[in-house]
Amino acid sequence: MSGFKGTSQHELRDKLVDIPPGTLLSHEDTPAFCFQRLVGSFDAEDPISDVVNVHAEWYAQRLENRVIRKPLPTVFQALHSSILADEQTSSQRTQRIFKLFSAIVFCLQSKNQCAIHDITSYLLTQPNLLTEDINKKDLRHQLVFFCISQLTMLYPASANPTHRYFELASHHPSSSGLPRLRKRSRKSDQLISFKYPINDDTLEQPLSFLFNCFGQLVPEPLPSQSVKASDPLYADTLVVTNLDFYTLTKVAHIQIRWVDAICQHLHFDRHNSILSVFQFPSFCAALSWNQDSEGVFLSKFLSEAFFDGSSDLYSHLDPHDIYEEVLHTYRLIFGQQSRAFKAFRQCNFLQQISPEDYDPLLQNLCGQNCEAQEIYKRIDVGHVQSAYSARSHFPFFGKRLLSLQDFVLQRNPSDLKTLYYDRRDPIRFYTLWVVIYFDGASLLIAILQLGFAAAQTGSTYTGNVPTS
Repeated sequence: MSGFKGTSQHELRDKLVDIPPGTLLSHEDTPAFCFQRLVGSFDAEDPISDVVNVHAEWYAQRLENRVIRKPLPTVFQALHSSILADEQTSSQRTQRIFKLFSAIVFCLQSKNQCAIHDITSYLLTQPNLLTEDINKKDLRHQLVFFCISQLTMLYPASANPTHRYFELASHHPSSSGLPRLRKRSRKSDQLISFKYPINDDTLEQPLSFLFNCFGQLVPEPLPSQSVKASDPLYADTLVVTNLDFYTLTKVAHIQIRWVDAICQHLHFDRHNSILSVFQFPSFCAALSWNQDSEGVFLSKFLSEAFFDGSSDLYSHLDPHDIYEEVLHTYRLIFGQQSRAFKAFRQCNFLQQISPEDYDPLLQNLCGQNCEAQEIYKRIDVGHVQSAYSARSHFPFFGKRLLSLQDFVLQRNPSDLKTLYYDRRDPIRFYTLWVVIYFDGASLLIAILQLGFAAAQTGSTYTGNVPTS
């Protein structure tokens, strides 16, 4: 446990354990307790505090739903027996598990280049948090790995992992909101493995080593160099009409799958035409209200775990901005075009989400005009435009959006219905339908004239027939 900025074990314990044993947090205090260490404190006089508290309430409730469930996930068997005791009420168990989360955050904030073993060792110094059963040593490490995933929502850790492995959750596409992760090369913008063995390297090395074993857990940014005049038109340009929900579903026939990990956000399965979208915007919104990322747990965590200086691609980026950019993608795909959010309201994609995972902000951002959303006025996403730069406006998700746009541009209408829905090029759309209208009108007039002439000919012929 070396490296905690010169602080002793006893001082760390005294600093963290700020709730007397046996004291229950009120329903109102629980979210604030969890969220204070996660995103930093806010000025009580700040008018946005009420807004942040709404998102914090949702986040705390979501954590509770994840950990207070039956049957209890395997990783929580590593908790102290007093937490798992039958006489523990739901409120007591929730408080203790929230305390566990807070302890993990404190450990990550206090130690530079933290490792899984460092966090587990620290938690064992805290009274009545983890079991000391030697047979559950690996399970304690798996619990820490799972808790970090719930605190950051960056990756989908399995709550029931394989013995002696750190494991990501993988689900069949037809039965869950998570896309099937395919094994790819390390150079691709994908995950390369579902699980990795628990060994000295994964335990003692900094978290960045463990995360790299799974591949690209944070979207790889596009190079920051300027676009050349000789580059193709769509090398950096993201056109809203190519990417809005209306075009994706009506023209490209793409389905939406909700996911609970940011590393999967905007992953596109070309084979099945399925786009993965992060389903918890409240988490991103709560983080984005605090514009000063200095000292915030997630900024330090991301900087060390992913932005470690090994790649120049991250050198010009603030890791905290990834959560704001997720919100910006909602505006691009759903909230900017009236036809997009109206089309979303008419679909049933939200029915895929279970009640305990439902985020009310998702309905607002996807089914309403972005101009009515206060969150967009607060975060620095700029004014609404008809086209954006992938590198400048979406440094984290620009590569995925360009890939999605490329797929959409390759889709040509194959029937009259899709042709009617295709509004990607307004000039072409209206030109086409004006031509169809006038040509159709001309054809109809010609048919009427032909019919009238035929009727006249028939009438004349009948009048000239001699009577017997």
